[in-house]
Amino acid sequence: MQKGINLGVPIEEYLAFDAMDASGLLAFRRSPAKYLWDKTHPETPTPAMIFGSALHAYVLEPRKFSVTYSPMPDGDGRTKHIKDAKASILAEGKIPLSVPDFEAIELMGSNVLSHPAAGQMIFDKESLIESSITWHQETVTTPWLKCRPDLLNVKGRYILELKTAASAQPDQFRSVIYNLGYHVSAAMRVHSLLSLGIVDIQNYYLCVVEKTPPYEVVLYDLSGRAIAEGGKEFLMALNVYRSCDRRGIFPGYPEETQAIDLPDWYYRKIEGDTVAQVLLDERSEG
Repeated sequence: MQKGINLGVPIEEYLAFDAMDASGLLAFRRSPAKYLWDKTHPETPTPAMIFGSALHAYVLEPRKFSVTYSPMPDGDGRTKHIKDAKASILAEGKIPLSVPDFEAIELMGSNVLSHPAAGQMIFDKESLIESSITWHQETVTTPWLKCRPDLLNVKGRYILELKTAASAQPDQFRSVIYNLGYHVSAAMRVHSLLSLGIVDIQNYYLCVVEKTPPYEVVLYDLSGRAIAEGGKEFLMALNVYRSCDRRGIFPGYPEETQAIDLPDWYYRKIEGDTVAQVLLDERSEG
């Protein structure tokens, strides 16, 4: 792959390209040792990962979906009929999906594509799907960096990422954004295009579809403040990588015994419950 935006790069080639990506940076949130382990022990795709990849293909790359995935016959997977059917699908070079998963993907994907705003972005001829971006952070001693936005529209100056969630409700999805580091991934993508002098992204959309019926869809525009905070984590992780790489040491958790307590929110909740009870008692006495 060349420096800049690379189109039509198979996912296998992208993954094999030796460069730091968002997953690697996010591993540093846990520990440098976690990053090193993940780098040297590629993860075998889990059923959830296969489902997510299939959904992405259905929504963003329908041709790829049709030639890559195939539904299994309904029935007991232990029977010879089902085992033979699975073997036949694998022999064709396709990935078998259970009937419930296949139907869920169709419904979830249809809901995303029919969303008035998200659908318009996906069908926009200016939108680049699964483009591979590579660049180098000139001011920091790091390897090459890479990212692969689900959808990039240079003319419209926006990125759209497709996400699944147990709940797309704002109060719950805010925590998902932080816990899974979506703001860090966003900062990395925005930074890549800015550092390459291609475009200053103005909107970073998260198209969230729920995993359970009726598979509702919500389109979020991630705030500039969240992306700025993600940028701080992004640059901090790069600096940690530089230090670890220079010393040849990728440490894990501290070996010293550490104090631990309940989370702060618990004490805030207890304090709030106590105040509420006092007010209730005062009203009862009055």
